[in-house]
Amino acid sequence: MIDNEKLAAARKRIDSIDDEIAALFLQRLKAVDDAARAKRALGTAVRDETRELEILKRIAKNMPPDARDDAEKLFKAIFSISRDRQRPAP
Repeated sequence: MIDNEKLAAARKRIDSIDDEIAALFLQRLKAVDDAARAKRALGTAVRDETRELEILKRIAKNMPPDARDDAEKLFKAIFSISRDRQRPAP
């Protein structure tokens, strides 16, 4: 396979994976909305650093060492988006 074909095949796989990530992200946002409603009802803070650390540790265990830093960056971004979504609009 020539390099252009390899690149096209890799991009096709990436596009497919991106579609899956987007669908899963939407599911996560819906779950975040549910959690936000529950937190408001309970009077619980939006941020739970203990929970975030538990998630990061769980994710890191499932990642090869060379992907752990990138996974942590990704999930910290997801946490930030999730916290912002849970806060009432100004």
